[in-house]
Amino acid sequence: MGKDSSVVIAQPSDIRAKGLLHALSEIQQFSAVEYRTSLPEGVVPIQPRMSFWSLAGKEAFVSTFYTFVTAPFSFAVFDKILPVFGSYNPNITDKIFSYLLSAAPTLALTMLIMFILTTRTYLGKTTENIVTHFLLSYIVVKLTVTLILAMTFMLIYERQLMEKFFIEECIKLVKSRFISPETKLLVYKFVDWLLEFREIIPKAIKFSVALHVGVAVVLYCSFLRAKYNAKKLARLRREWE
Repeated sequence: MGKDSSVVIAQPSDIRAKGLLHALSEIQQFSAVEYRTSLPEGVVPIQPRMSFWSLAGKEAFVSTFYTFVTAPFSFAVFDKILPVFGSYNPNITDKIFSYLLSAAPTLALTMLIMFILTTRTYLGKTTENIVTHFLLSYIVVKLTVTLILAMTFMLIYERQLMEKFFIEECIKLVKSRFISPETKLLVYKFVDWLLEFREIIPKAIKFSVALHVGVAVVLYCSFLRAKYNAKKLARLRREWE
């Protein structure tokens, strides 16, 4: 019998995305195969394909939630109400560190995906299908979570929940006869700090929204660039033939 030149594909259970790096690795493997030959329809069944979608959504949720939670503390350093490395007067390096505290995970993930899409991925039919749904899930979840968290944080700020609850409770505590003067002074300082921290929330919201909307735009542009590269290569191949 002659040698069979068909491409051998792993079983569906072997291509389920188990983590972000594993998912990107699988995408690159499909890309490498499609760079040389075509893959048959249905080579990636629906369940393994869905593992890429769910993983992308999970990563988008975690990175977005992390930014919204940590951004107020980064801005607290900028406004000198929280110390960084023991100092309330941060220098440029301290400010960059504080900024990266909330932005680094999202930026690192974005740069990794952007690099792989624009320089290491050939979007054949199967690869493009996986990448499209991976990015669609990532971007939709990221923008949805961004909207929900922005509204939630703004609601906290506008309705002054911290003033009405925390501060009133602190005042009751201060008026208590059983609290020492030293403890009352600490409570007063905490209330004053809380009021300053509350004013940071709008700036942190704007920063988080701008970051994640920008990430969505960058990833979409990276996908368009990858499609352009694939079409350019296909055109060159036709010309060479």
